[in-house]
Amino acid sequence: MKCEAVYGDEMTAAQARVAEFVDSHIKRIGWPPTRVEIALGLGLSSPNAAQCHIEALVRKGFVRIAKGTSRGISLTKLYNDYKFKKQIELENALLKGRAH
Repeated sequence: MKCEAVYGDEMTAAQARVAEFVDSHIKRIGWPPTRVEIALGLGLSSPNAAQCHIEALVRKGFVRIAKGTSRGISLTKLYNDYKFKKQIELENALLKGRAH
């Protein structure tokens, strides 16, 4: 499997969608999705496409993978901090819009 290299510490939009899908799946179902479920849930071309995004998220520190299990994806504190920061940015933008 060949994944395109995406450099930088920030998540790309596609990586954010994958992380958000994992987060939502864990909250709704109680356990992480498989790569197949991520691919199907997000309309990706294949489980390999999901795997590429997951590998990038691991390199950037947003997720961890438990070896030897298909449901071994977990989100890190860095992801939770990222999500909180994005929520604050959104709230600030909404408040700024109301002030005008």
